[in-house]
Amino acid sequence: MAVSSVNAQRIAASGTSMEASPPSAQPQANTLFHRSDLLVAAGAATVFTLLTAHVRWKRTDQLDEKIMASFQRLRWKPFARLMWLLSWPGFSPQSRLLPPGIAAVLWLSGRRRAGIYTFAAWGASFLGRAFKLAVRRPRPSSQRITIVPAKLDGLSFPSGHVLAYIGVYGFLHLLARSDHLPEPLAKPVRWITLLMLLGVGPSRIYEGHHWPSDVAASYLLGLGYLRLVWRHYLAGVSRSAPSREA
Repeated sequence: MAVSSVNAQRIAASGTSMEASPPSAQPQANTLFHRSDLLVAAGAATVFTLLTAHVRWKRTDQLDEKIMASFQRLRWKPFARLMWLLSWPGFSPQSRLLPPGIAAVLWLSGRRRAGIYTFAAWGASFLGRAFKLAVRRPRPSSQRITIVPAKLDGLSFPSGHVLAYIGVYGFLHLLARSDHLPEPLAKPVRWITLLMLLGVGPSRIYEGHHWPSDVAASYLLGLGYLRLVWRHYLAGVSRSAPSREA
C-alpha cells in the first residue's frame, strides 16, 4: 500500500509538471516553407524546364510567330500607348532606379524587413539573366511582325521585364494586399501593381521584343521564385510579431 501511494504521488506530480510547462517548451514544426509553397515552386520549375527545352529545340518558333503576328494586328493607338507605358518601367535607367528606390522608401518608413525582401525579390531578374546566357535565344525577327525601336540586348529568353515585375511589383502587391502598407496607400498600390503584373507580358509581345514563350517562361519562373521569397518574408514577420516590424 505504501509503495502504491508513493507511485500515485509521483504520477500526480509528473502530470502537474506537464500541465504547467509553457507552450513554448513544446516542439514546433518548421513552417518556414509550407508544403504547398514547395509544390508550387517545384511545379513552376518543372514546366519552366520543359518549356526551356522546347525553346532550345526550336519547337515553339512557328506558334510563337503566329501568336505574335495575330496579337499585333490590333492597331489602336490608345492600346499601343498603354503597351508602351506598361513596358516603360522595365527599361534602363528606370529599371535600375525604381526597385532600389522602392526598397529605400520601405526601409526609411520603418518597414526595414520589407525593404530588404524587395531587394531579394528583385533577384528574379538576375536569375533570368543567367538563363539568358545559358539559352542564348535571339530576339524576335520576322517579316510578319513589327518591332518597336528600343535599346535592347540581343538575348530573348526569358523576359527580363516580366521577371523584374513579378519580383519587385509582385512583392509590393502582396505587401499591399496583406495590410503591410498604410491603408491610404495600399489600395492604389494594389491596383497599379496588378495592372503592371498582368500587362507587362502582353506588352513585351505586342512591341515585338519577346516571343510569347519567353513571356510564359518568365511568368512561371518569376511566380515560383516570388512564392518562396514571400513565404520566407512572412515567416520572419511572424517570429518578430511583438516588435511589429513589417
